[in-house]
Parts: sequence; C-alpha cells; structure tokens
Amino acid sequence: MWKNHKNVACEKGKRTFCAGYTTIEINTWGLLGIAGVVVVVVVVVVVVVVVVIVVVVVVVVVVVVVVVVVVVVVVVIVVILVVAVVVIVVVVAVILVVVVVVVVVVVVVVVVIVVVVVVGKVVVVLVLGGVVAVVTAAAVVVVLVVV
Repeated sequence: MWKNHKNVACEKGKRTFCAGYTTIEINTWGLLGIAGVVVVVVVVVVVVVVVVIVVVVVVVVVVVVVVVVVVVVVVVIVVILVVAVVVIVVVVAVILVVVVVVVVVVVVVVVVIVVVVVVGKVVVVLVLGGVVAVVTAAAVVVVLVVV
C-alpha cells in the first residue's frame, strides 16, 4: 500500500553535493478500498440502527393498541354490567311496588265489602278507605327506600 522512493539530487559546483530524501506515495487503490469498507460498514450500521428503531416503534405501537383495546373492552363490559344491574333493580322495585299495591287494593276491597255488608255505614267505609290509602302509600315508600 505504501511505496517508498529514493530521490538523489546531485549538484556539481563548488563541490559535489548529494542530498538524499524519501517521499511516501499513497496507493490510491488502497485508499479506495479502505473508503469502500468504511462506507459499507457505515451503511450496515445505519441500516441496523434504522431497523432496530422501526422494530421498537412497531412493538410500542402494537403494545399501546393492545392495551387500549383491552381497556375499551373492560370498560364496555363494566358499563354493560352496571346497566344490567340497574335495570334488574328497577324491574324488581316496580314488581314489588305493583305487588304491594295489588295486595293492599285486594285487602281494601275485601274489607270494604265486609264492612258494607256487615255494618252498612258509609262513614266507616270512608274511614277504612283513608286508612288503607295511607298504609298503601307507606308500603310503597318503604319498598322504594329498601330498593
């Protein structure tokens, strides 16, 4: 790769003077070879770094997407469960209120019929009707508070 050349300059004059010196000539093809290797190494390193960065970014994006999907699915399931529980509680409360009102109305009707048949007084019927109405309202309030 390196070439050494010996140049000898001899001058004739007062006396014979010979000076020797060495020059170094760089082999151009050798430099091109080194440059080629350096370029290949740099390109390979750059490609590897870019591939690693792309892989890391893709992995991060996939992980974020999976986490978001899982969170959304969990939230949807929780919302569905909460809505189902609320609907069930409301339906049960309505059923209880209806049952209590029907039972109270049946009892009132039976008591009114018995009182009218036995006593035959309108005043007693009105008093019993008012008592039953208060009891019914109280029963509905109790059921709503309990539920």
